[in-house]
Amino acid sequence: MEIVYHMDCEDNGNYGVHGTHYEKDDCYKSAGLIRNSSGDVDWRVCIVDARKYKFGKMKYAYAIFDLSHEKFWNGAYEIFVHFDDEDKNNKNQYKGNTNFGFAVNTNYPYYPKQEGSYSSGNGWTNIWFYYFPTDPTSNLKLPNLGFEYDVFSNFNCCSYTKQNIFYIDSEDKKNNNNIRIFENAQKAGYNKNGKYIDATYKVMANLGSHIVFAVQSSSTYRY
Repeated sequence: MEIVYHMDCEDNGNYGVHGTHYEKDDCYKSAGLIRNSSGDVDWRVCIVDARKYKFGKMKYAYAIFDLSHEKFWNGAYEIFVHFDDEDKNNKNQYKGNTNFGFAVNTNYPYYPKQEGSYSSGNGWTNIWFYYFPTDPTSNLKLPNLGFEYDVFSNFNCCSYTKQNIFYIDSEDKKNNNNIRIFENAQKAGYNKNGKYIDATYKVMANLGSHIVFAVQSSSTYRY
């Protein structure tokens, strides 16, 4: 099962290095994170029962989507990302024939649900992620899910081996992009603006005008 979501990004000046784009146009591009011809973003996110697989801390830092009611799962931090999308005539929308979305569902069977109208008001998108900080002693690899998938990281920093950096130009005027990190249930979330989550493996960042993701294919780092 999958979530298919169209994010309406900045309309004016959304081109080149100022707009929504991959850092290296001739390098790896994720099938789940696509810049369309209008400069908007189409997300395709697989829904996986993570209890059947072993995601955890590796010697590389990385993040995956958190679509679960289980918080701080397997020692992960929680990351909350608020995208301040295009204000004028916003066209955020879920696609497909399902009701799956990014919001946590606390009722069985726990499939993530759609959170109200993402295009109401000025337009916004909220997504949670599990973030696994680096553990230099770990021998863990990414699990084999039976299909190709990506995580948010830059394992071989700057080699661009099935990896890239994706910039989302969500909104220029009165921008309110925000990334907050929660290390555990007791520690209040702190803002992470202007710098990548991890200096080496990048993962993601709020650069003010852009939300940025490091994208890494799992193929060479899994069982």
